Amino acid sequence: MAEWVAKAKACVVFTGARLVIVNRDPTWLDDCADLVISGQLIGTVLQQAKKIMNL
Repeated sequence: MAEWVAKAKACVVFTGARLVIVNRDPTWLDDCADLVISGQLIGTVLQQAKKIMNL
C-alpha cells in the first residue's frame, strides 16, 4: 500500500491530479484526499452526481 500512496502523490505533483474518495466508511487514505465523500452508499452519491452534472 505504501508504494501505491507514493505513486499517487507523484501523480499529483507531476499532473496536478486530485484524489477523491467515495466510500461509506472512513479509509486510511482520507487524510491524503482532496475531497472525501463518506457516510452514504456509492450508488446514492453517483445518482446525485449524475443529476448535478445533467447526465
